[in-house]
Amino acid sequence: MIQSAPATERLRHLSGRLVTVLVVGILVLVPGYFLAIFIFTFIPPIGVRVVDAVSGQPIAGIAVTRRVTTGLDTQEHTATKTTDSNGFVLFRPYLFWWPVLGVEQYTISVNEKSMAAEPWRREVDLGPGQTNKYLPMVLTARCENCELLWKAPRPAAENLRSMWFATVPLIPAMDSPDKCSSIANSTIAKQCKELNTYRSAFLHFDSLQDIENNKAICKQLEPQAAKTCTETLGGYVYWSVAIRKDSSPYKPRQMPTLPTLPVEEVLPFDTVGGLEISNRRTCCNNAFTGSVTYSADYGWPDRINVRIDEYLTEDAARQAFSSSNKRGNSDPKSTLSDEIRSGNRIIVFRTPHFKNRFGESGEEIVFWRSANKVITILIGLPRPTDEEVVTKYLGLYPSSLSQNNSTTTRVRILDSK
Repeated sequence: MIQSAPATERLRHLSGRLVTVLVVGILVLVPGYFLAIFIFTFIPPIGVRVVDAVSGQPIAGIAVTRRVTTGLDTQEHTATKTTDSNGFVLFRPYLFWWPVLGVEQYTISVNEKSMAAEPWRREVDLGPGQTNKYLPMVLTARCENCELLWKAPRPAAENLRSMWFATVPLIPAMDSPDKCSSIANSTIAKQCKELNTYRSAFLHFDSLQDIENNKAICKQLEPQAAKTCTETLGGYVYWSVAIRKDSSPYKPRQMPTLPTLPVEEVLPFDTVGGLEISNRRTCCNNAFTGSVTYSADYGWPDRINVRIDEYLTEDAARQAFSSSNKRGNSDPKSTLSDEIRSGNRIIVFRTPHFKNRFGESGEEIVFWRSANKVITILIGLPRPTDEEVVTKYLGLYPSSLSQNNSTTTRVRILDSK
């Protein structure tokens, strides 16, 4: 009679087989796992839901882009989809089939081509799934300085808190930033107000008063934001007038301009210091700074340049003169001095060892304020036979600088009157 093995013995045999399988599995799978880590990079699926930051309602048909950049060879995987009627989009998992050794950057960008925060670029081609009704938003796994909310005109940025699901509250473009106060999330509400305040500074350019109003809007922002807003506004106003309209991809709008005088009336002299005038021109009609620039060149190549910046008010000219009166040079032999010419106080900056493209050494810059004008005369050295140019223009535009401080100095000299 054949007797069956006791149950304990059968269990022992089964346990031994299981241990063998586990050991073999560990020996095979663990090295394979670590090998896969160094060879492949797995990007998990992620669901993204896009909603209106104010109403909380889903936004359909909006473009969402997932962008993954690897660390070793900067391979990039980009996928773009549009949200369904529920504002939802799903990105499938992705596997890099080459050694990448980790992900360098992972972002979810929504409505990224929108120029709502940069309304001066309103002519740009948005493409499918993009709209200027909403500002762009980016979620990033590495959001440097994300606590510094104000990034306009860059997109609003938030930390990507999950690699599996994210809700993106898209900020609408609004003429009244006060509507942002209805947003429950304080961070998004702050972004909404700051970005829309910035945007509102670039909506109206129909008059000189509009530009002054835009400056005031910029000043409502926090200091760093106000600085960015003001500088961008000034640059846009300037370039909209200075550049050729057909050379700009953004078709800048027509800007209001300041009244001008005939350039021959402002710069009337045909000869100075034995040099004939080579050209006269009016440029830089800048409604942002409230100034118009008139310029004349004498001699060829230009040995003397006379520039007259005319401001709307004397106070504006005083501030501009004070700001420009900070000339300095690394050459220890350069000098900045007060001088009296024809009974007028002027400022003279000299660089005796300056080399220009024509081989001449040195230059002399003479400047002063005359009522609402700032006069700057650049003379290439060696200077012409006399300094008639300074004398002539002082006679036409007497200096408004006080003569109480006329000693030679290398520090900043302020307009004291």
